[in-house]
Amino acid sequence: DELLVQYPAISLALSRTLSERLAQADQRFVERHLRRMSLLVGLSSKQLEDVSARLRPAKYRSGEVILTEGTPGDVMYLIEWGRVEVLSKTDGRSRVLATLGEGDFFGEMALLTGNPRSATVRAVTDVDLMALYQPDFDELVLKYPTLAVTLGRVLSQRLNRADEHLAGELAEVAAGVRAAPAQAGVRPRPRPGRAVVPATAAAWTVRPRVRQTPRLLPGATIKQGLENTAAWFALRSVGAKLRLVGVFLLFVWLCGISAPATVISAFPSDSLGDGALAFLQTPTATPTFTPTSLPTPTATPMPTDTPVPPTPTPQPVAIIPTDTPTPVPPTDTPIPTPAPSTDTPAPALPTDTSTPEPPTPTPVPAYDFVLAEGSPRRLEPCENEGGHHILINVVDAQGNGLPGIKLEVAWAGGSAEIETGNKPEKGPGFVDFPMYHGTYSVRVLGARSQVAEGITVDIDENQPCPATGNMQANSLYHFSYEVVFQRTY
Repeated sequence: DELLVQYPAISLALSRTLSERLAQADQRFVERHLRRMSLLVGLSSKQLEDVSARLRPAKYRSGEVILTEGTPGDVMYLIEWGRVEVLSKTDGRSRVLATLGEGDFFGEMALLTGNPRSATVRAVTDVDLMALYQPDFDELVLKYPTLAVTLGRVLSQRLNRADEHLAGELAEVAAGVRAAPAQAGVRPRPRPGRAVVPATAAAWTVRPRVRQTPRLLPGATIKQGLENTAAWFALRSVGAKLRLVGVFLLFVWLCGISAPATVISAFPSDSLGDGALAFLQTPTATPTFTPTSLPTPTATPMPTDTPVPPTPTPQPVAIIPTDTPTPVPPTDTPIPTPAPSTDTPAPALPTDTSTPEPPTPTPVPAYDFVLAEGSPRRLEPCENEGGHHILINVVDAQGNGLPGIKLEVAWAGGSAEIETGNKPEKGPGFVDFPMYHGTYSVRVLGARSQVAEGITVDIDENQPCPATGNMQANSLYHFSYEVVFQRTY
């Protein structure tokens, strides 16, 4: 316990190793036990884990009745270890129909048909069972079609064995009926009016007879087969009839629903294109679209940002006389001579327009919390007196303590989250953290913070305090540090 307290990394490693071993043990149990079950053949490891989560263990002693004929059923069982026998009452006495062992299952007929139990199941030896209830059974059969196919295959095999068993009993009964007259010693009486022929050797000579098998038409063969089947079915007990009806319904369900679903699910989803399952699609008439003439769209001119040249300032233009011949009337009136115009220069426009400079942005500090000067600081021997703590104080820009600030203390094996304000007697922004071994670092969470690093107690040195006479005020694993974080805004 002391090592776990001193070294948290050991506790984390032990927990991780224990979790891994438990997961491996569960996987080995699934592979060792469920792989042997005839009902679960063909399921993947992930599917077996899903089935295992739904099974409930059950145990019965030798001679105990597990299922009773005629009672309602909502659970089936898988045999993990031991043997059971299936019994059915016929003519007031119980007959053993089958004996089941490890890897077999029973009780499924009531879940499939919803009818009462058709047989009684009794433990021959001590048995360990795994129970699967009706809701989980229905969900698994719909979720994994492979399970339904395997269930149908096993039930078909059991039906074949039952047919062979019943055929053997019928043969024994027929042999007993044929042997009864011979054993009774009855001989036929002679009819009146007929002479009795003495039993001479010639009269009792056995002649070979050739037995000719009658040839039946196909229709007669089918009719005879149906009549024989109906007669055979009528001789069965009520329990046998219920089982046969259940197997027939299961066969119809497998062929009509489960098998098509299994075939469709075998195709990858990306390969089911437009024609991959054309045989399952109903042809529909494809609508024919008749093209309709539409008005031709007319491009509408959009306004563009065309630069407009500046309007020039009108300047006085000198009038230059041209040598146009003017008819001079024959008078002595003098012709006025135009005065020459003078070009007045236009005033120059100012070109160097001074633009006001934008204000200089206020510099944003790189950190929200910075370490105070000299921080972290290792305490002197007389300040420490054998302590092994990190003394942390978080203040604002004016030096006032800040409570409720979350900090992270990290070391090689993990980290811890602490909050200021747990030592109000020392200040609202104060908190301390004990150290045991290794090197630590401290930072403020949820903000841009500098990191206080290099905080260690692994210093093999003894420093005494003369004032108190403590010769190991600072020693191995007994050093303390002061860390001050200051907010920059």
